[in-house]
Amino acid sequence: CDKVVAAANINRTLRVVTWNLLAPCYHRLNGALETKNQKHWSSRLEDQLRHLDEMKADIVLLQEWWHGSATYQERWFEWVASQQMSLFVTPRTSNKPDGIAILLSAELTATNIEFFEFSFNDWGDRVAQLLCFDAWGSRWLVANTHLTFPHQNFFVSPMRWHQGRKLGEVLAARSRGKLVIVGGDFNGNRLDPVVENIATATGAVIHSAEEATHRDHRGNTISCDLFLTDGLNKVEQRLGGFDGCLSKDVYFCSDHRPFMVLLQPESAAGNSE
Repeated sequence: CDKVVAAANINRTLRVVTWNLLAPCYHRLNGALETKNQKHWSSRLEDQLRHLDEMKADIVLLQEWWHGSATYQERWFEWVASQQMSLFVTPRTSNKPDGIAILLSAELTATNIEFFEFSFNDWGDRVAQLLCFDAWGSRWLVANTHLTFPHQNFFVSPMRWHQGRKLGEVLAARSRGKLVIVGGDFNGNRLDPVVENIATATGAVIHSAEEATHRDHRGNTISCDLFLTDGLNKVEQRLGGFDGCLSKDVYFCSDHRPFMVLLQPESAAGNSE
């Protein structure tokens, strides 16, 4: 589809991060949910905020954002204000205590902001966010989602396939004339048919880390935190955390590593930071 080229002189890259935070309502400590141990989850949250502060992203896509705790929310509101960012939160359906969130930096001086959210309308209770805005002389579409884990049963595989189809259709309908960034936890790698569904529908390029970005509840590792972009060049990509941080007996503040890409509009190639 046609893209609006960047009219402004772009003299730096756009930094975008996706990160599944591991909500305290799903994290178990010695068999008990972390929600019962505020000291622990609060300390882990502070570690996460320090990592994000160091990454200095313009756009942050978060999954498993725990809206079920007012204290948790208030700390996020404080941090977002200190970073001069806007926060867009979408809870999962069926009163699930977590959701997804987009953070947008004021440094982009975004205008004409439109925010959309939708449910996949299946028993996975998954949702997606779409944020459209003008910045750097172009119209942008940024999307965030967290798809269902591929549990081994009869229902999940076709449901996940349709999640990819639905998201791809929504993005294709709204992406004309825009620079596109889609990110999140897809619970599948770049070769997963679900991810390929989205890429085919949008014509987007998939960006993934060679290293694992997640250790799941079974102890398996996978690179499932991904980006798909259209109309943009990837200048660089980085993983937050440290080598070995997903190892079973090593403390890290999530079971996912934050994944960052540095992007430029195709028309601005050659003017990277």
